[in-house]
Amino acid sequence: AVVSTQSTGKIMEHFPNLYIGITGLVTYSSNQQLKSVVEDAPFDRLLIETDAPYMRPRSKTFIDRDTPRSSTPGMGLVIAQRIADLKKLTLDDVLIQIRENVSNMYGI
Repeated sequence: AVVSTQSTGKIMEHFPNLYIGITGLVTYSSNQQLKSVVEDAPFDRLLIETDAPYMRPRSKTFIDRDTPRSSTPGMGLVIAQRIADLKKLTLDDVLIQIRENVSNMYGI
């Protein structure tokens, strides 16, 4: 469920080990609320979720007619690119941070 940026901040303060999974919904132009959450959320608390095989992200750059109609784990790059755009970072910066976040969350 998508929540407001104000409630996201309160929830994250109350639950210091909480991470937010960002799905392909962030790639849809109609979802301004999730985009605001991504912009405002602490970068070290974000994760990427593809919701494969159901939630196919939207992208003209990475997805073409030959791409399967359903989502795949590899489409996490589309979500990572959108996070990079919203946070004004490079794709590499996002992938490095997400990898660190996953390691921290799982303790690996």
